[in-house]
Amino acid sequence: SGTTHGGVVLADGSIADVKIDFDTLARLSKVAREKYGLAGAVQHGASTLPDSAFHNFPRTETCEIHLATNFQ
Repeated sequence: SGTTHGGVVLADGSIADVKIDFDTLARLSKVAREKYGLAGAVQHGASTLPDSAFHNFPRTETCEIHLATNFQ
């Protein structure tokens, strides 16, 4: 949904604003389902995305969202 793997960490440790192209993510999910019989697109690197981005994933029918956790 963009050109980076999640958010970009700046030198001061903060996260840069990231532009997520949810329209492209929706189109990719649709092609994955209709043409290839797959579940949809996957969003990698989501751990550094802002909380405000996550409500968009159901709308785009994203099938997986990869988050880093302390659980292994």
